[in-house]
Amino acid sequence: MRWVRSLTGADTPTTLRFPVSDDYQAATVVGGGTNVNLNVGDPVKLGEDGCVKLVQTGQDSSGVNTDSDDFIFGVIAGFESIVDATGKTRPGSFLAGATSHGGIASSTAPIALVIPAAGNIFELDADAVLATPTKAGAMALPGRTARIAYSVLTAGVGQPKANPLIDISDAEGSAGGALQAQLVIVGLGSKGDAMDFTATNVTFQVMASALELAQQSDPAIFGSNVE
Repeated sequence: MRWVRSLTGADTPTTLRFPVSDDYQAATVVGGGTNVNLNVGDPVKLGEDGCVKLVQTGQDSSGVNTDSDDFIFGVIAGFESIVDATGKTRPGSFLAGATSHGGIASSTAPIALVIPAAGNIFELDADAVLATPTKAGAMALPGRTARIAYSVLTAGVGQPKANPLIDISDAEGSAGGALQAQLVIVGLGSKGDAMDFTATNVTFQVMASALELAQQSDPAIFGSNVE
């Protein structure tokens, strides 16, 4: 997920600092999926242990108000501190899965810089060719909601990378979709007319709709993933 702009008009995003728990191994799907490293652009939730974790999919999504895929707290902008192979701390663009350190209060704890999802717009690519692969077809999708789909990358720096995409079939399948779907499409990507609308990865601007900061206590309204 690539930061586009803030609703406040800020030129650069505000980031918050959070540790990553000892030996944490990110995986794309709850109870399974693929083990991945944490990378810049990954959506994260804020766990009840004070640490950020990769947003996961794959829970109940059987209908409106019952989708319990993870809420989104923010998006990783970088790592203020990771421990390298020599044992020294340095900034980084990714954190290897299952990294051991001395605990979240230690000087070796990895520190992620997170852009809060609230009040920010991000760019994200579709995971498939649009059902109507034209500019008009793409322009009809803002206002629709969708879940995140991961297409794991196994080459390049930071691999294996979760590589979040828009599950475009969600957006195309119904007007609005499940109220707790993770994303709402708010516009076309910044390239606009320069995009190839027949290609697989058409870019859209999105905001988090299943927002962790907006959790409510009524699962009849916001689904069953409310703690």
